[in-house]
Parts: sequence; C-alpha cells; structure tokens
Amino acid sequence: MYKKAVIVLVVLGLLSYLSLTYLEWSPPSIQWVNQTPYLGLRNSLNIRIIDRGRGIKRIEVIYSNGKKTPIFSANYSKEKLPTLLNIEVPFEPLKSGIRGTGGKLIITAEDGSYLWMGKGNLKRAEYRVTIDPTPPSIEVLSTDHVVLQGGTEAVVFRTSEDVKEAWIEVGDHRFKAYRNPFRDEPAYIALFSYPYNLKRGRPVFIVAKDRAGNESKKGLSILVKPKLYRSRRIKVGDGFLERKLPEIISASGLESSGDLLKDFILVNHDLRKRNEERIREIASGSSPEPLWKGAFIYLRNAKVEANFADFRSYYYKGKKVDEAYHLGYDLASVKKAPVPASNRGRVVFAGYNGIYGNTVIIDHGLGLFSLYSHLSSIDVKEGDMVEKGDTLGRTGETGLAGGDHLHFAILVEGVYVNPVEWWDPRWVKNRIQRRLQLLKGD
Repeated sequence: MYKKAVIVLVVLGLLSYLSLTYLEWSPPSIQWVNQTPYLGLRNSLNIRIIDRGRGIKRIEVIYSNGKKTPIFSANYSKEKLPTLLNIEVPFEPLKSGIRGTGGKLIITAEDGSYLWMGKGNLKRAEYRVTIDPTPPSIEVLSTDHVVLQGGTEAVVFRTSEDVKEAWIEVGDHRFKAYRNPFRDEPAYIALFSYPYNLKRGRPVFIVAKDRAGNESKKGLSILVKPKLYRSRRIKVGDGFLERKLPEIISASGLESSGDLLKDFILVNHDLRKRNEERIREIASGSSPEPLWKGAFIYLRNAKVEANFADFRSYYYKGKKVDEAYHLGYDLASVKKAPVPASNRGRVVFAGYNGIYGNTVIIDHGLGLFSLYSHLSSIDVKEGDMVEKGDTLGRTGETGLAGGDHLHFAILVEGVYVNPVEWWDPRWVKNRIQRRLQLLKGD
C-alpha cells in the first residue's frame, strides 16, 4: 500500500512537472506599443510579445485588405525560446505593393507549449488601420519675410489637410505653429526667431506632419538682417560675492564650497543653466490663441543698464573666470518701482528662480512669453489673467543683481528674442498684426 502511494505521488509529481514545463496552457500576450489608426509612407511598428511559460516560438505580422501581404516573420530556436520580445518592424506600404487605404494589421504569436501536439498556443491580434501615403502640401500665405538676427518674424501658411503638428525649423530650434484661432480651417501661424547666436546663412523650413506620420518640408524665402551685439567686461569683487551668493545658494538648495570663486562659478554657470532650463520648460506650453493686444510697454522712466544679447566676460581679481550672454534688457528706475505687465496675458510662473531672483513669467499666446526678474516683491500668482499695465510687483535686486532694477525679456517658444521690436507699435502692426489679419480673412 505504501509503495503504491509513493508511485502515485511520483507519477503525479512527474505529470505536474511536465505540465508546468511543457504543457503550457496560456498563450503569449501581444501589444502594439505605438498603436495608431493611421499608417503613412514609412512606419515603424513597435511590438511587444510576452510569454510567461515555455517562451515564444514564432511570430508573424501581415497586412490584409482582401489580399494578405507578409510584413514580418521570425522563428526562434527551440533550445532557448525568448519570453520577452521588443521588436521594431518597418512597414512601407508602397514598397510592399499594398494598394487601397483600409485594412487590418494582423499579429500572431505562438509559444513553445507541447499541449497541442507540439503546435503551441496561438495568440492573434487584429488592428483596423487606414493607410495614408500622401504627405500634406504646404502653401505659404504671408509674404516679404524679413527677420533681424535675434529678432522675431511670423509666417502664415495653409496645409492640404489638418495636420497633427507643424513647426518652423531654424538650425536646431523648432518653433511650434498654431492652427488658425479665428476660423475652422487648416491654416497656421508661427512666431519664430533667427537666434542671436546662430550663424547667418542657415535655411529656414516650414515642416508639417499629418496624423499618419507623413512629413512635408518646405523652404521659406526670408531675408536675415545682420545685427552686432555688444561685448562687455564685468568685474566681480569679494564684497559683491559675499553679499549675493549666500542668498542664492541657500534659496536654490545648493551647498557652499566655502570658496568665493568656486561658489560664483557654481551660481553663474551651473545654476544659470538650471534656471534657463526651468524657463524653457515653463515657456514650452502656450495658449493656442493670441492674448496680447498691440505693442508691448516697458518700465516707465527707465534707464537702460544692459542690452539684449550682450556677451559678458566675468573677471575676478584681474582674471577671466566665466562668460555668459545677457538675454534681456536691464531697466533701472527708482527703487521698488511698480513693474507693469507689458501686455495682456496669463501668469504662468511667479516665484524664485536662482540667478533671476523673484520672477514673473506671462504667457501671451502663440508661444510668446515675457519675463520680469530681480523683483523685490510679487503681487500676482500663477493662473492670474493680467491686462497691459497691471502691476506685477516691484523692482529689486534679488538673485544675481548688483542693484535695484528690472531684468525684462521676451521669449518665443523658449528662445530669447530682442524685446525692442515688441515695444515698437509700427513693427508689431506691420510684422505681426498683418499676419494675424490673414487668418481672420477680413
């Protein structure tokens, strides 16, 4: 009796082992990671297959629209079947001889189970897709495009269909285009800059990508006017550093090295980069419609202390220790002068930002932002809508400021531009408002 029980247990254990090892019951799982209902001229299908048992023996991808077209297939070694596959399958409909726009993408995966006479468990996933092999066409509606190096320009264009995204490409910079905010049509406007530090001669492109991923690129005829920016030598002394660095280091969560020069480099170079990244992040999401009205205004009765794109070389005890661009205007008036909102918009940042001290950033729509720094106090909060001339706070010397003043800047899609143009009513009317008028169609 005892021997029979042992034999039964051994047999059950052996069957259990064989069942768990070879007779897998669950099929693999299939996931089309970048699933989309639209496929274009060139596609990359990211597919993930997972099997929690024996492993994956075979996979196949076909396209079916009455006719089955093989796209991809693979068989795997029985000695070591993979349990996880992340595969990138290229799919180019025209090269594959596919005609028509509607069909199904069928993905099948078979595992290594011996349950069904060695055929394995089969999993099949079907996805209804539309093939769109035609890139959108681009028609430029605005004319006479002229931009000052470091300045702003606007372009209006139309596409043959509503596109997923469109932008202006200048060197490595990408400026988002916004769909017509006034009428329901596939027309777009983009504010863009030819950056102050970009060598002249680089082409400017309009790029549009449709929902199927087809991309069109059109060169923009534009005149880039040269602009020379100043170079300045800035002396920093122990008194200034002893007065300013502790505030900035403590408020920014940094740790002092105990050495004034090292701390200055930490703040002026390393922290500056971090602060600029934060500003670009804030200025990356904008209202899809213009919130501003007319020309921008500036601090009343102010003296210009520093210009846009001044290249600064910093000297400590007669030795050059750092350098940086000054990307705004420094405007000095009386101490703690009221700082007006340069135009209508929404406050998207109101707080402390390292070298800039107390700062307010306003979104004016279509990727346009204004920045106000070194404030002694802030009178607005994030989310507030402000009108042109509303008081944002008071001038001060927080951050890396040597005296009471306002650091004012304008950004387009996170790129600093020369504010002087935006203060000029004639320029705003001719270069910006006329472009917007094209979209209104009045």
